Amino acid sequence: MSLLILDSTEKRMNLVQKIFDRQFVLDKKMDREYSDYRKRMMLKDINYNLETLETAVKLKADSIFSDYALWLLQMLVQRMKDLGEERVREQMVAHYQILKEVLGEEVPFGEREETFRQLDKAIRITREAPIEPVEDEDFSRGELGRIRENFLNCLIKSDKTTAREEIEKAIEDGVSLEDIYQEVFQKVLIKIGDLWHQGKISVAQEHFSTALVQNIMGQLYPLIFSRPRIDRSVVACCIGNELHEMAARMVCDILEMKGWDSLYLGAGVPQQSLLSALQEHNPDLLVLSVTMPIYLEQCREVISDLQAKKEEFKPLIAVGGRAFSLAPHLPQEWGADIYARNGLELAEWAGGKLKKV
Repeated sequence: MSLLILDSTEKRMNLVQKIFDRQFVLDKKMDREYSDYRKRMMLKDINYNLETLETAVKLKADSIFSDYALWLLQMLVQRMKDLGEERVREQMVAHYQILKEVLGEEVPFGEREETFRQLDKAIRITREAPIEPVEDEDFSRGELGRIRENFLNCLIKSDKTTAREEIEKAIEDGVSLEDIYQEVFQKVLIKIGDLWHQGKISVAQEHFSTALVQNIMGQLYPLIFSRPRIDRSVVACCIGNELHEMAARMVCDILEMKGWDSLYLGAGVPQQSLLSALQEHNPDLLVLSVTMPIYLEQCREVISDLQAKKEEFKPLIAVGGRAFSLAPHLPQEWGADIYARNGLELAEWAGGKLKKV
């Protein structure tokens, strides 16, 4: 890690331990408040805090770390209700101040100002931000809102049969497959993630919900693949160790609805395996999905590698995922052809870009 001189696992873990130890020395009450489990989780969090901060500073993307600071605050308040909101805020403000002290000893002078600026912003957010997230008022609105609410309730209750019936009935009533994917599946899964973040459902419920949506999507494939083909192909994958794969999977399915042939490689695809797939299938379009900002650098490496091999690989390159919504300047800087917010937007753009003469 060039920014924080963490280019080895040993250096990184030594720094994590140093930050951890300093916080417990400065705040004696924490030793009573933190169980062994909480201490283990805190060590992991410190490591992830450093990774996210490095990404934000290196890419000059303020929103990455400030968004993360808000997300972390809201989650910790929910997970440590016994401490109370103000105590959690106090601990997190102290944590960012300790990061400034420790990193001030480690960060090269030329990068120190930007690092401190982002940490100061995180401190302001931690002190002032509301804990309750803003609710999506449109989620329950209209007929699609009713379907979303019913489907969400089925997922939370692990009611597989009624969940499938709700989608089948929606299709029978004339709701398009595109709307099922983008207006129901996508928005409900975002809601499920929010409910987990707020501590209102368990990890098991969140994982079950994702698996059930995938299962129902598979049952819709006969409808999707029966549509006329347009002789266009796409390869899609998630970058690095990214495990948030549903968005990329949905993009492939939506393109299939528009007549494309898709090859979805899944999550955690090694770069060389991706290049081999491109060489074998020679697609018109490559879709790279990044949800966690810490994998953005690996996405840049893939795009750079493709540009260096442009005589060999010539697909249009589309990027998407929540990480790019926090750093929308990156796709153009890196040479991607488009940042697409969803599958329908990408299908419309690619259809025009690759229109047959």
